[in-house]
Amino acid sequence: MLRLEKELSRRQAREIDELRRQLEESKCVAIGARGELDEDQGHRHAEISGLQRQLEESRRAQCDARATAEEELSRRQQEVDDLRRQVEDSRLAVSSSQSQAAEELSLRQQEIDSLRSELEDSKLAVSSSR
Repeated sequence: MLRLEKELSRRQAREIDELRRQLEESKCVAIGARGELDEDQGHRHAEISGLQRQLEESRRAQCDARATAEEELSRRQQEVDDLRRQVEDSRLAVSSSQSQAAEELSLRQQEIDSLRSELEDSKLAVSSSR
């Protein structure tokens, strides 16, 4: 489970790093573009709107990635919990089987002891009748 969490955390960190890199690229584009856009106010407004849209998309993508990772982690946790329950059920079944086998073995041993006793009694009876 810890390995799964670490893997999901690494994946999420890579995705976050990529989104941050994209965001930094977007910021650099915005800063560089400001000097050129001072001449044309309409062009500046369009560029800023585009950058804001990209930033919002980046944020949405980051939220989606986080939600997906959390869902995956939850699903994996459920799988782990199910497997733990199955292991515990198996342990209980084995324990029950061992108890039943021990009881049956005890009964068989009693039968054997009883038959030995009868055999001894028969031998004594044969021996006495001679």
